[in-house]
Amino acid sequence: MFVQSILVSHIQAKPASSWCLRLSAPLSKALPQSSQDSKTTSQSTETSSTLKEDRQGLTAPAVALWCFYGVYLWWLTASPYLPGPPIWQIQAADLKDVINESINFWYVNIGLEAAGLPYVPAEASHPVSEALFNFVNTWSFILLPLMVYDARGRKRIALWIGAMFATNVFMVPYFALRISPGAKPSGQLPAPKSPVPGVKWPAFTRLFAWPAIIVTAISAVWLVAARPEMGGSLSDRWAYLLQAAQSDRAFAAFLSDMVLYSIWQVVLMRDAPALYRRIPYFGILAWYLDFRRPALDQRKTEGQQL
Repeated sequence: MFVQSILVSHIQAKPASSWCLRLSAPLSKALPQSSQDSKTTSQSTETSSTLKEDRQGLTAPAVALWCFYGVYLWWLTASPYLPGPPIWQIQAADLKDVINESINFWYVNIGLEAAGLPYVPAEASHPVSEALFNFVNTWSFILLPLMVYDARGRKRIALWIGAMFATNVFMVPYFALRISPGAKPSGQLPAPKSPVPGVKWPAFTRLFAWPAIIVTAISAVWLVAARPEMGGSLSDRWAYLLQAAQSDRAFAAFLSDMVLYSIWQVVLMRDAPALYRRIPYFGILAWYLDFRRPALDQRKTEGQQL
């Protein structure tokens, strides 16, 4: 009773101020906010959204991919299940082969030598190994248009350049980043633009398809007929492929990369016909050259995840 009387007396003591507050409340809502207030409110909302996103942490698929990345690096460099010594015990001859194959990338250096033009001196490697090296790197090359037009992609160009040198050492992080909480939904991203000024889809893709087709054709010939003094007959080359897959860590790693690239292809080509998605490597080339295919910049961006 004592408390109630105090409250009643307090309310009765300030009737004017109470009515003023009631009358001014709707008026303050009707008046436009100053730009500074709006900016402050916007910043507060953005900060709140960021903090909420940070509290959510990584999604389960993103965590799984980052864990897979750690396993992949271990498999690549130290796994006893992959043939050959671990990377810190790599033999000088194996390292030399990798350097020579890199110098002869896409057979350009070999062509310069054959034409009598200035070239970089490099020792010949086994033709089967050279063909595999160039094929896998060409696969990395043709992934760029798919990455550029991937609405969820992040750091596309930088990671693609890395993939040209170290394949899935950079491609796995690309796919982990694209499904991380920091990645914006595809609907909020601007339509990707072709990095080649003045060239739009689908012409942009053909700039990648035709060089890849040429290198693939050369690699096929190289695989079965080049350097007969080293490669020998078809049966000899097949025997070398089996032997290298069981004894050469770099060779086996390239074979593993081909399996992963087949998976990445399915993810990046989610709007392509099923036949193109399911045919490794050649499905990408076929889609790039398909004049009936709708432009990717007009596709439905639904922000699908792995």
